[in-house]
Amino acid sequence: MALLEGYGHSFRRICAVGLESDLQELSRKEILILRKDRSFAVNERLKHTLLAAYKLFDLESEPSFDGKEWFQALRLMKKREQIVHAKLLIDLDVPEDKWQQLYDGTLWLISLFTGFVAALGEKHPQLRDRGFPE
Repeated sequence: MALLEGYGHSFRRICAVGLESDLQELSRKEILILRKDRSFAVNERLKHTLLAAYKLFDLESEPSFDGKEWFQALRLMKKREQIVHAKLLIDLDVPEDKWQQLYDGTLWLISLFTGFVAALGEKHPQLRDRGFPE
């Protein structure tokens, strides 16, 4: 989760530059999250940061958040909160049958961030000449 939150923070900083130029494509919530990220839950920050990034950089295939992958990611974030702010010993437990769902949610979120970087490099190949990762 720390990796994903780090990606999200970096993307918000990148998108903050775009706020000065092109707001019409962004929702009110996306703008607020880019400006004041700590007043929203981590799931809202990740979701709306990714949506804003795809819009600001005019990338196709905006991520969808209505599939089972998003719900697996939500479970991951909920479990992270339980572990970080554990009140009972049971909060630290991850049942064997839940590991795969949490793992799948993690991989899906990582793929959204890496997919953005790949799509950005494809749309703007000149970035690769400046050391942008492929």
